[in-house]
Amino acid sequence: MKTYRKLHEGLRALSELTGHEKAWVANKLRTSVLPQEAISGSKLLTSLAPRKRPVSVFLSHNSSDKPFVRGLYRHLSRSGMRVWIDEAELNAGDSLIDTLSDAVFRVDCIVAVISEASVASRWVKKELAWAMAREIKGRRVRVIPIIKDDASVPKSLSDKLWLDFSSSYLRQKNRSVLVSSILAQTARRTR
Repeated sequence: MKTYRKLHEGLRALSELTGHEKAWVANKLRTSVLPQEAISGSKLLTSLAPRKRPVSVFLSHNSSDKPFVRGLYRHLSRSGMRVWIDEAELNAGDSLIDTLSDAVFRVDCIVAVISEASVASRWVKKELAWAMAREIKGRRVRVIPIIKDDASVPKSLSDKLWLDFSSSYLRQKNRSVLVSSILAQTARRTR
């Protein structure tokens, strides 16, 4: 965990560098480490460049998981992301199918909250089907499953690496990993 914190602090410091300072660091990386490490380091520096718009994230969940999802919403919002959550975005009279499908197709990343309630939810299944269809069609949305309780990952997401949020310790440990994973997924999309 100490290594991760040091890496996180280092990345935060790198993200605050000016353009010429980042260029200097990239040059130092190229000349002082193995070629493959230099390429990875340079890509990382590029991904730290400021975005014109914040990363957008859709939280796919069942309504019974709302307290848990609100915590995710607050954490991701504090991390500078634009988070789509139904209770903040839906208005009376909105078409659920139109609004939800439009949101799934507009965001950069989808965080799928996997719980015993969500794997049985018709709406969550629809949201994930839309996301997977978009991913298959090459629109490159990324789905990151997180496990909230003892539920198994649905077959449609079985090829995805997932994060374990099933205990308070794992939630605390994996929150920053979730943010890093979302940023890494969206950085790959822009390459």
